Amino acid sequence: MSAADQRLLVFTVAPEQQRKGLREKLEGVAASTSVMGKFHYDTAGNSDAGWEKSGGEGSA
Repeated sequence: MSAADQRLLVFTVAPEQQRKGLREKLEGVAASTSVMGKFHYDTAGNSDAGWEKSGGEGSA
């Protein structure tokens, strides 16, 4: 995935009980001066369940 600003997307998918810990770890990495501003971050949540049924690209 790319964006006009040329930053890559880091998209994570994890069980709900692991998301907080994962988010905290990613925040530590994202705050590093060597990667700061180079990525967009997003996490799949419960509202994303069933997205493939929405009729978007890749749906059956």
